[in-house]
Amino acid sequence: MEGKHILITGGAGGLGTSVTQLALDRGANVVVPYRREAEATRLKNSGALL
Repeated sequence: MEGKHILITGGAGGLGTSVTQLALDRGANVVVPYRREAEATRLKNSGALL
């Protein structure tokens, strides 16, 4: 996935955070849309964001 651009819908949810982390670990550029600030906080707390 190195250098690929990926849009992960639901990436801030339970399973989505794992998928997001996997894509980031493999070198992808990831976009994760969210509706509520709590979802962004959950994603940050999961360690998926750098």
